[in-house]
Amino acid sequence: MKNRKSKILRAIVESFIETATPISSKFLQKRFNFPFSSATIRNEMGNLEQDGFLFSPHTSAGRVPTDEGFRFFLAECRDDLKKIKPNVEKEFLKIFLDHLNKKKINEKVFDAISVLTQLTPNVAFSTIPSSKRMFFLGFSNIMKQPEFIENPGMASGVFKILEENFQTVLESLEIDQNAKIFIGNENIIPEIQSCTLIVCKFKLEKIPIFLGILGPMRMDFGRNIVAVEIARDFIQSDGATFED
Repeated sequence: MKNRKSKILRAIVESFIETATPISSKFLQKRFNFPFSSATIRNEMGNLEQDGFLFSPHTSAGRVPTDEGFRFFLAECRDDLKKIKPNVEKEFLKIFLDHLNKKKINEKVFDAISVLTQLTPNVAFSTIPSSKRMFFLGFSNIMKQPEFIENPGMASGVFKILEENFQTVLESLEIDQNAKIFIGNENIIPEIQSCTLIVCKFKLEKIPIFLGILGPMRMDFGRNIVAVEIARDFIQSDGATFED
């Protein structure tokens, strides 16, 4: 993809993540002060739509990223997104250290999930080592997101899958200790193809643990990737300190 088109797509994804509204060429020109005209931006947005990276919802003049648009953004920007790690670590520590005092591993898992729901407006989940069952928090978080407010039926379908066979689905996926992202139709069950899933898998005392978050397809990818991996590190560690 040409550099100009790539910059425009990145700007659209970043703006859509923040606003949850279709992004117009005029908005981009004003917000990012690109060294080319609004007409040029509009033409490139049309090209990106033809290429499958954007789509036009309803009669809006703006565009919204598709699954492929989000994936391209992540492929291009993942290293940049994770530069926020020091800031998220400090925020995570501030919340986590309030109630962390070398607790048993199950309690650490509960605490980590609780912190994730405060750091991200999504559902957080993890396997509980003692029972090997899945634990969820944050259903109220995603009910506040525009996507689910506008479509309560979609939210109902997501909740049903989480409650019934979500762990079985996770066990069928290729997941390792690094946070992996499944966007839109990459999710193998129809009820969560409107969502983004970020999940990792690691072992505690030889027991496999799934840890992650589930939310709208539009999300703050950098912050959420970092948050999941920090939560993983806390659960695995004996202490709770990071170097500045």
